[in-house]
Amino acid sequence: EDAEDEFGSYFSSSSEPRVIITTSRKPSGEMFKFLENLFTVVPNATYYSRRSYHVQEIVKHASTRGFTDLLVFNENKKFSHGARVNGLLHVHLPDGPTALYRLSSLGTFFYPE
Repeated sequence: EDAEDEFGSYFSSSSEPRVIITTSRKPSGEMFKFLENLFTVVPNATYYSRRSYHVQEIVKHASTRGFTDLLVFNENKKFSHGARVNGLLHVHLPDGPTALYRLSSLGTFFYPE
């Protein structure tokens, strides 16, 4: 059974995860504050600027460069309430699975120097 498990190598730590993180197009300052906190807890993470790329293009880019996961953070753009991080698309590379999460009640942390 373990020989047939497609996630066996992932959980046995035989390969170290490499994560590429990107955002929705034109991210706000709140998004960058959130990502700054996120990079303190996610090891081997690299930020990739979204620009005008489609998610499929980023998946191909990340797969060819040996990344194991893609995280795409989304935010609402309601200016009356301010921009807030509200979603996460998680793609396990190269062939999935893919999950979409709704994020709510997120906060950023401040670490005094």
